[in-house]
Amino acid sequence: YCLKEAGSYYAYVNAYNSLGNKDSQGIWFDVYDTAPNESVISIDKTKYTIGENIIFNISSDTATAYNIGIHKNGEPYDILWSVTDNVYSYCLKEAGSYYAYVNAYNSLGNKDSQGIWFNVYDPDELNISNIVILQKYILGIQSLTQEQAKFADMTQDGIVNILDLSVLKHKILS
Repeated sequence: YCLKEAGSYYAYVNAYNSLGNKDSQGIWFDVYDTAPNESVISIDKTKYTIGENIIFNISSDTATAYNIGIHKNGEPYDILWSVTDNVYSYCLKEAGSYYAYVNAYNSLGNKDSQGIWFNVYDPDELNISNIVILQKYILGIQSLTQEQAKFADMTQDGIVNILDLSVLKHKILS
């Protein structure tokens, strides 16, 4: 059967014989008349450690599936094909600077999202010496390089302060 109008539909089967009938469990599905106009990807934070699950939240106005593209240090790294859930868990096993985007599609076309940046750190990079450096910075004894400041901003609020030191201590000591 070919539906010719966009909309939300419900379908079920009624099976019957000479002794009676029984309805199946129904399903809801959507039929679209346009390619996706919207494609969005998000994550809950921008700093992860190796082995930690990254939860991608993806959405679109009319997509039936998604491809998630992942780049590492500026180079293509992985593509997750034909994702059909709006929440997708992914685990990275290598440290680096990553960029991800989603391509939302249906049978009429596709739409790329804006990308998101995040970093994955080796847990061995998180050590007591990082605490000492951050403490010295907060006390005004030492300055931070741009890379150290980016790494030290554990709360990801653009400010390196005592809250970041607290989060760093928790990550290292727990």
